[in-house]
Amino acid sequence: MASTCKSEGIVISWGLEIMLDLVRAGRLAQKKAREIAEAIHRANPFHVSPEILRRFADRLREISSK
Repeated sequence: MASTCKSEGIVISWGLEIMLDLVRAGRLAQKKAREIAEAIHRANPFHVSPEILRRFADRLREISSK
């Protein structure tokens, strides 16, 4: 699917990236975004690994520092 989208020029956004966009737009609080990401990790730790969760938290901090 990803390769088909790429070949058609379609941009793919994963769930956590969409939450970052919502935080940037002021539509989702950082604390709530972090809570949701942690809940997703608990429900599916194989796809949202601790490393992905850490990178998400880093990106949230980057947003708050701007």
